[in-house]
Amino acid sequence: MTMDTKERRRAAAFAAMLAAAWACEVAVFVILAALSVAATNAFLLNKDKSEESSEEKTRNKLMKVRKTRQEVIDSEKLVAEKVKSLMEGRDASHDFCHIERVCYLAEELARLEAPLETEREISMPVIRLACLVHDLEDRKYPPPASGPLISTKQVLSDAGVKPGLADVVVLIASNVSYSHEKIHEEAVDGTLEVFPELGIVQDADRLDALGAVGISRAFVYGGAKGRDLNDSIVHFGEKLEDLEGRMKTGNGRRMAAERTARIRLFKQWFEEESEHSK
Repeated sequence: MTMDTKERRRAAAFAAMLAAAWACEVAVFVILAALSVAATNAFLLNKDKSEESSEEKTRNKLMKVRKTRQEVIDSEKLVAEKVKSLMEGRDASHDFCHIERVCYLAEELARLEAPLETEREISMPVIRLACLVHDLEDRKYPPPASGPLISTKQVLSDAGVKPGLADVVVLIASNVSYSHEKIHEEAVDGTLEVFPELGIVQDADRLDALGAVGISRAFVYGGAKGRDLNDSIVHFGEKLEDLEGRMKTGNGRRMAAERTARIRLFKQWFEEESEHSK
């Protein structure tokens, strides 16, 4: 075999080897490309599933919140209906119209005070329910002898209010009273530290005892208890003029100052006009 023949064979073998190597590289590239496409498709599929799962979770969460909110609204309506029926027969100083005014004032105070409460969250369901039931167990109005004694907690439970929420509402309602606070100031202060809703409900209830409405309520209650006009005016100084200094919220104090000024002016007019009838 000549040298040229050997060189040609050697060159052919080398060329064949290069071709084989190139073919392997192409095959590897094709395989890697296929794997990359498969991985990309799998990622996109999983991403779609993940997004769908996330959207589904968000949708389910919103549905649950909406359902809970509707349950609370339904419970509030049932509580209101029951309270209204239980308060039938009371004089106009502590009737259901008083409850409605307190609910309105409390919602207004909550709207004003919420931005100021940076560390504690204010619960509107707690406020509304506490306003509705705060006078149910008022000792000034014992239940009729013919009817059963119905507790605040039972009214809430019958309306479907959850036990935990009901316990908080009962606690707040039991600490709203002015006379109760004068005897149990430490207990009231301790409750206020945990539940800012108490201060809002207290202020709303006390605002309704001031101003023109408060004056009207004082005379209605005095008449229902057999007091004359002068005795009712004495009540102004004993309690009503003291309420401004016991308000718990800044907006409550501001509103109370205006309404207390009306009471003092009315008291002055009354004393001027009735000085010869004492």
